[in-house]
Amino acid sequence: MKKALSMFTLAVAALATAVALPVANSHEAHRSVPSRGVNEGTAPTSDVPQESHFEEVFDPRANSSSLIPTERSVRMFEQRSRRMPGDHRNLVILGRLYLRLAKESGNHRLNSKAETVLRNALRIQPDDPTGMTCLARALSAQHRFAEAQRLVDTLLEQDATNIEALAIAGDTRLQLGQYDEARTRFRQLAELSHSAAVLTRTAELDEITGNTEKARASLRLAHQKIQHADATDETLAWYELRLGLV
Repeated sequence: MKKALSMFTLAVAALATAVALPVANSHEAHRSVPSRGVNEGTAPTSDVPQESHFEEVFDPRANSSSLIPTERSVRMFEQRSRRMPGDHRNLVILGRLYLRLAKESGNHRLNSKAETVLRNALRIQPDDPTGMTCLARALSAQHRFAEAQRLVDTLLEQDATNIEALAIAGDTRLQLGQYDEARTRFRQLAELSHSAAVLTRTAELDEITGNTEKARASLRLAHQKIQHADATDETLAWYELRLGLV
């Protein structure tokens, strides 16, 4: 029993530090480095990563070195979900892990699998903001941006300071060409967080809309911030490459 509990604790710790939310942005496809995590970092139950882990969750390049390999974590939470089908928290974590594994492996069918698991979690706990934001991420990963947008807009009506929902709301609007609305969301996001993850979003928008100097300035600041963080060489290289491409 103690051994099983220990493994579960390690898995949750790994997920909390390793899950990095993919930016819902097809413009980034040629700029991304291989990602190690899903996270994601963000959700308000004791077993799910906290939304305060914004840098881990929303930075697609965040350091995601894991204590337990993703595939092993997936198997662990698949087993837990079968044993405790009514526990929505296990399903939310499993959905996050599927998203992370989809990024790591390139198997995008796992995004659909994540959607199914997260919808099951929301049937059990319909008002869970973590499950809703994770589902929005799964929809965005399948390029269903309008659906994801509607979902996070509902969340923001309930809590305008939900950082993950704001990030997804901005990302989806960027994908749909709603640049003014995306800028509004990113501005709201910047009021809550000054992280490198926010700066890379505003830089992407500035670059797309032709303000390359402002985009470079944001990326330089993001690079400075990441240098002072506990970032991997790969993460630092991504920021340097991203800056060089603007």
